[in-house]
Amino acid sequence: MIKVKVHVKNNVEYMDENVFVEIELPTLPRIGETLFLGKLTENLRIMATKSICIAYVYCPRWFFGKSARIDEVKEENLEDLSFEDLLHITDIRYIANSNDIDIEMD
Repeated sequence: MIKVKVHVKNNVEYMDENVFVEIELPTLPRIGETLFLGKLTENLRIMATKSICIAYVYCPRWFFGKSARIDEVKEENLEDLSFEDLLHITDIRYIANSNDIDIEMD
């Protein structure tokens, strides 16, 4: 099994180290393929809602419901942050001389 860190794509930080989950896969998927994370998306949401600053980088793409068109994240908007639509692999990063493999998804 291959250990992989899965990150959520945002417009501010590439492979955001504040919000990721570690998984094991039998093979590495390719860019454009679908990877279903299931209940792990809730772990990502919890990490992203630890602070307003972290949640801000996922605004407005990952905010739904009454917060779908917000420009500024407030405490009351955090409940509308969700990564349940996270499905497609947009980037894969291999680090030379390391076992680290990162996947970014959108």
